[in-house]
Amino acid sequence: MGRPHTVVAPGILRRQLQRVTETGVAFQREESAVGLVCVAAPVLGRRDEPLAAISVAGPTSRFRPGGQATAVRAAAAALGSTLIRRDSQR
Repeated sequence: MGRPHTVVAPGILRRQLQRVTETGVAFQREESAVGLVCVAAPVLGRRDEPLAAISVAGPTSRFRPGGQATAVRAAAAALGSTLIRRDSQR
């Protein structure tokens, strides 16, 4: 049985995935656990292939993931650049 906030409708999921593609960040709103929200961004490699992801989570009562999206996206981009640079030095 799924969590109460898990997205299961194909149309809603499709729209959310399109938004993730457009913005470069994903939001999780109480889907993994009630009371927990999260913002995540992919760490991309040389040809924009996903290498990893970085996320920040917190309680719904104190954490506003939308306010952290820019910082999470910037951290993921910086990590990706570091990994690319490190790989090219080998």
